[in-house]
Amino acid sequence: MSPFLLLTGPSGSGKSTLCRRVLDVARRRGIGVGGVVAEVRATDGVVGLDAVDVASGERVGLADFDRPTGGPVTGRWHFHPAAFETGLNWCRRVPAGDLLIVDEIGPLELAQGLGWAPVLPLVRAHAGPVIAVVRPSLVEAFASAMGERVTTRIDVTPDSRDMAFERALKALGWRA
Repeated sequence: MSPFLLLTGPSGSGKSTLCRRVLDVARRRGIGVGGVVAEVRATDGVVGLDAVDVASGERVGLADFDRPTGGPVTGRWHFHPAAFETGLNWCRRVPAGDLLIVDEIGPLELAQGLGWAPVLPLVRAHAGPVIAVVRPSLVEAFASAMGERVTTRIDVTPDSRDMAFERALKALGWRA
């Protein structure tokens, strides 16, 4: 069975940065990559999140902070409905042996069945390595939804970023 890493940690701990570092190593090793990572953006006074296709670098607005979008809402984040379909298509295109990354699975998916929820069966069935970023409060629900698929849980904190990166590479069977 291919490695399946569950990354978790508080907001701002470096989970998405860790994903990008692992992607860099995969690319240097000639390993195919796909999926979606979230990146913070701030333009014209609007703070938001973009979903980024890890294969192509294409980006689409995912959510805005305190600015209605007509889509689902969690806390003060307002999501763009079209971004989810775009991101799901990026995930569906990932070949079986390539590294699949999904950043992040949160309350929209696991509590409301919205957002990236349709990607959960795809993540569970993916034949290659997987990295899934999950909110700490939802780790148990996510692990339960994935069954025996999760092989490694990595807790990321601002103080453990480098150690978490090394642990992720080891779990994938790679070296930097």
